[in-house]
Amino acid sequence: MTFQLKDGRTCTIRECVEADAELVLKLFRTVAAESDNLGRLPDEIKLTIEEEREYIRARRDSPNSIMVLAEVDGRPVALAGVEGPKLKKFAHHGEVGMSVLREYWRLGIGRAILDYLEAWARQVGLRKLCLRVYDFNEPAYRLYCSAGFTEEGRLKADVLRADGTYGDTIYLAKHFV
Repeated sequence: MTFQLKDGRTCTIRECVEADAELVLKLFRTVAAESDNLGRLPDEIKLTIEEEREYIRARRDSPNSIMVLAEVDGRPVALAGVEGPKLKKFAHHGEVGMSVLREYWRLGIGRAILDYLEAWARQVGLRKLCLRVYDFNEPAYRLYCSAGFTEEGRLKADVLRADGTYGDTIYLAKHFV
């Protein structure tokens, strides 16, 4: 999928392949270092390139999981995916995760990724996408709500922030029934 960013540049969203493993790890570590909005700190991303290749391969082989990369001018700028549970009772939904380099925030990449993942989810027969967002990440919360996700729960003082304070984890979902 190719589309135009709000600043006029062209962005491409595509499914990750095993050859992307090194780029994916570098991008994920960079985004984790730029923001307090991810669930991991940069030093907690310990996968080797080969382990990342296997992770990407497992996502590609799973009927209810996907991993995508967004690129601008050939540069990886965002990573996202849906992780589908292996258990049959829960295989009808998947959890969305997304990370975007700070310099590419608010250019339309997040919304395009959500649209891409929703189209994929409908195509493979999922009935629900869910995700977690922290209460201190207001722009992401607004983006998800504008894309049709609604709040389904909240864990109070669930996440320790870099500044030593605690924030809530908010669970959002979008149903396709």
